[in-house]
Amino acid sequence: MDAERNYLFRHAVLRDAAYGMMLPSQRAALHADAADLCGSPIERADHLRAARRLDEAHADPEREREATIAAVKAAEQTFANRKAEELYLRLAELESGEQQVRALRRAGVIAGQGSRLHDGERHLQRALQGARQLGNDRAIGAAAGNLASLKMYLGEVERAEALYREAIDRLRNAGDETGEALELANLATVHILKGETEPALELLEWALEIQRRVGDGKNQAVTLGNMAMLLQRLQRHDESERLLHEALALHRKSGNLRQEGAVLGQLAALLLRRSAPAEAERFARKAVQLLRNAGDRRREADAMAELARVFEAGDRLEESVAQHEDALQIQLELGHTHGMARQYGNLGLLYLRQGERERAIHFLTRSRRLYSDLGDKISAEKAEAALREAGG
Repeated sequence: MDAERNYLFRHAVLRDAAYGMMLPSQRAALHADAADLCGSPIERADHLRAARRLDEAHADPEREREATIAAVKAAEQTFANRKAEELYLRLAELESGEQQVRALRRAGVIAGQGSRLHDGERHLQRALQGARQLGNDRAIGAAAGNLASLKMYLGEVERAEALYREAIDRLRNAGDETGEALELANLATVHILKGETEPALELLEWALEIQRRVGDGKNQAVTLGNMAMLLQRLQRHDESERLLHEALALHRKSGNLRQEGAVLGQLAALLLRRSAPAEAERFARKAVQLLRNAGDRRREADAMAELARVFEAGDRLEESVAQHEDALQIQLELGHTHGMARQYGNLGLLYLRQGERERAIHFLTRSRRLYSDLGDKISAEKAEAALREAGG
């Protein structure tokens, strides 16, 4: 690229005017040249894509594929989730077979971690369809498991359970023990939701046995967190705390900030039950900050709810209401049915404490209805008991 063209391209006003006068082939050549000058992996991938779309003569699919792989890594490292999702979709255009399915899966998972559950669902359905066309058990199992988790967030529990079971069967057939153990632990969350503790514990113990045997510390930490959640429901708080600290150490070792934030939120809830409000607040604030920085809005809302409970325990009711309302707004934007049910219940109980019975009944009724629709019997019964107390 000569000095004059370089000047025009790098200076915004002159660049835009000059660019508008160029033929598509000239623009494509300019983008192809600019890709060589970019220090940013994302900008390089953007230029190569623009060159291909403007003029196939300047397309270099292999170079663009390599650049897009580097770009998506950079986007994920900086938690630029929307850009990472876009880049994975673009990578899917450049890949084929199992790698194309993987790119679509990653786009779906990232969309689901933000505020785009239905976009994530669409990407994951495309991934599962592609995997079925390949007839690849490993790819089908991974896509089915990802889609199942998203269906759980959307409140489609029966569909999620069927997909988890298919994922387990497919991954077992493929000899993928790591994937099988992950989906066993995920299936356990369905049983936890239904109040079925024995099958949930059996699945979690089975998953942990596999994960410890194959040395899968990353997913082992997730399973430990799920088991800790179940043990809290069973009032086995000492065991739960021990598992949460074990999970936290594993997440920190792997650098998984999202999961670290989620476990800190669980620890905050446990510490509050143990009458350690100052430490609970510290953990909850750290969880909210980590998850906000990571762009994981669903878990951020859960951590905000834990912080709200800390405020409530300290009679800081206005702060508590504000946190719960902000958390509910996120859950409504996400369309996360279980999160909505939980937040309606939290606000209902808080309004009941403040003596606002009509508002309490309104929110608790919504909570009970959503929990019943989800099949979460334990939570529905708790909402019903609170409604009776409120006179509803």
